[in-house]
Amino acid sequence: MEYMPEKSLAQANPPLSLLAIIPIVLTGFFYLYEYILRVYPSVFRIEIEQFYAFSGASGFGFFASSYYYLYTPLQLFVGILADKFRLQSLLVFSISGCLSGLLLLLVPIDIAAFLGRMLLGMASAAGFVLIIKATSLYAPRHYFAFFCGLGICLGYMGALIATPMSTFLVKLGLGWRETNILFILFALIILVVILIGFRITKHTQNTSQSHSIPPKPVSFLELAKQFGKLVRNSKLLYLGFISFFAYIPSITFSDLWGISYLKEVQQLSAYQASVVIALIYFGWLIGSAFNGWMLSYIRNPKKIILTGLSIAMVAMSMILYLDLPYFIISTLAVIIGLSNSVQILCFALVSHIAPKAYVASAASIVNFITMFSGIIFQSAIGYFLTETGSYQITFLVIPASFVISFYLAYRLFKQNSFT
Repeated sequence: MEYMPEKSLAQANPPLSLLAIIPIVLTGFFYLYEYILRVYPSVFRIEIEQFYAFSGASGFGFFASSYYYLYTPLQLFVGILADKFRLQSLLVFSISGCLSGLLLLLVPIDIAAFLGRMLLGMASAAGFVLIIKATSLYAPRHYFAFFCGLGICLGYMGALIATPMSTFLVKLGLGWRETNILFILFALIILVVILIGFRITKHTQNTSQSHSIPPKPVSFLELAKQFGKLVRNSKLLYLGFISFFAYIPSITFSDLWGISYLKEVQQLSAYQASVVIALIYFGWLIGSAFNGWMLSYIRNPKKIILTGLSIAMVAMSMILYLDLPYFIISTLAVIIGLSNSVQILCFALVSHIAPKAYVASAASIVNFITMFSGIIFQSAIGYFLTETGSYQITFLVIPASFVISFYLAYRLFKQNSFT
């Protein structure tokens, strides 16, 4: 799987070829799929606890968070791999890992559950970073933020459909085991589509050389040197921790504990709760592309990020601490997604810090820091829920995380300009 030169379309204001963005779209669809795999256990919480004989919320919390045990540390390495190896090879490897993880989840033993979930995390580790890499390779630089947001938008489409789709499968009578079998079939289909899509793209590049420049191969030694410099870059670390705290509400409430909270505290039905979570992801879906476009054309990340974080904090606090009707909760859910999606701009801004050949490495550092929120807070919330029995007390971490993210963003943009 050694590196072979890929064609880069990101020249100074070149014409944009629709066929050339096929790799961005295909990478986005893999991110869509892996996001479904990340989120869908929330619908099967009770059945999962019974299937693997877990002990209540804490057992389920550790099962869900085990996804991040390999996913998060691998963020430090997938960027280097993405800068070294072919995009197609890494996608094929990742899908194969997802297939293996899903097969393990079919075994009704707790150790198989944790190993399968960890393997899914490992296989999905490159998904987000590969979107950044694909965008840097195939999109013109002045479209970088927009196509980065568009690729992430496809991922959140997976988050949008994961909960209602899983709820629908439950209504059809499909259980945890049958749903995993269905996702195995989906993985095989995605694998075939990616192989065909990259073959079409390769043919297009071979017959249209005027808009492509092959990047020079980069040695592992040079990648390691540049990676060391990036790890010590204060602006990159600021972006990582802004993203870390801004992502806590999504990775805790939207990805895992939101449905249980909405059912038990707000007294919504399972269907209504799944719709609310889906609306948060719908807001993320629209907001990812919209905020990417805003950054590409307005070029004022300070106003965009600080405004988004403020709105998201107010809207989320209203859902958590006010007794509201279903319609208001649903409206606030969309607002939360739209505003909190400014978090993805932390990844778009890495192109202002890292040289193009090392954009994936820079993005992987930011994503590594961000995903630690999953390891820490998904299981921590399960523990504190078990200890306190109170969602309101446990979820105080969510508005606090918005405040910290806002403060870090203010400090960063006060000292640096990304325009």
